[in-house]
Amino acid sequence: MGGAEVRLVLTPHMDAEVIGMGGTIALLSRAGFDVVVVYLTDGAGAFEGHVPEGEERARYSGIRKEEARRALGVLGVRRPPVFLDFPDSRLDEFVPRAVDKVVELILEYGAKVIYAPHPDEYHPDHRATNKIARLAAWKAMYLRGRWIEHLYEYEVWPPMRSFTDVVNITDYVELKRRALEVYAKGSMRHLRPDALLALNMYRAFWTDIHGYAEVFNDVNRWVLRKEPPV
Repeated sequence: MGGAEVRLVLTPHMDAEVIGMGGTIALLSRAGFDVVVVYLTDGAGAFEGHVPEGEERARYSGIRKEEARRALGVLGVRRPPVFLDFPDSRLDEFVPRAVDKVVELILEYGAKVIYAPHPDEYHPDHRATNKIARLAAWKAMYLRGRWIEHLYEYEVWPPMRSFTDVVNITDYVELKRRALEVYAKGSMRHLRPDALLALNMYRAFWTDIHGYAEVFNDVNRWVLRKEPPV
């Protein structure tokens, strides 16, 4: 596929991509990369205190997908998002199928760099997304011949214990705030953008950046070699 280099961002739900790396997505988009965000679930695991089903679930999922498109537009993402629509809060039941779909996306877009939540996240869908990313990278490299240069893990809810890379997002923090507000003023009204950005301020403080930062853990390709096929 011609055109700009693609960065593939895997996220379990509509909002995690902005919480974890919204500033970096904006930076990459401004730098000329084509960011493709892949939402692994339908995002409809909970709505106003209950789990929707049938037409109500489809409607709520549609609302969250539209919010995702708007949030990505705020961040300057040019490529349309990909929605895999596995059941929210049950992603761990569909790991093999999700891995195969992500491998095909890696090959389709020619992606060499992948992002996913870190493995110590609280939510099981976040942990499943990390597993899917690692296994898909393994299969793409060792079964399909597509070399993956980096698999970067990002933090959504609990901070990572350690990290390898720091991205200064100070120039893009207002875009991240606006993207967070798309969700906070819509389906995810419990979100508090200022509280979420406090982690970015904290990360900047401890890495000698005057402003805001997002951090990532680069999974060594030798670690990926140990992942078994699915």
